[in-house]
Amino acid sequence: MMGFSPQQVETMSLWQFMAAYNGYVQANGSGNRLSESQKDELFDWLSSDGAGPRWLETQTYWWDASRPVPKGRVQFRA
Repeated sequence: MMGFSPQQVETMSLWQFMAAYNGYVQANGSGNRLSESQKDELFDWLSSDGAGPRWLETQTYWWDASRPVPKGRVQFRA
């Protein structure tokens, strides 16, 4: 939790929010990143034929002159 009220977030530009978010992550992140071997293992698993096709989903947005507004979700097969 970054400590902003919904009203404060509503008044921020995307740039301001992302700057605050990046600062928060830098200050509070655990620093637990994947090692190179873990990255390779994850990439191999994701790109292997044995994993089979997967359905992925993401949120879509439309721009309301001052901020992104959630519009819906999109699914696709990968």
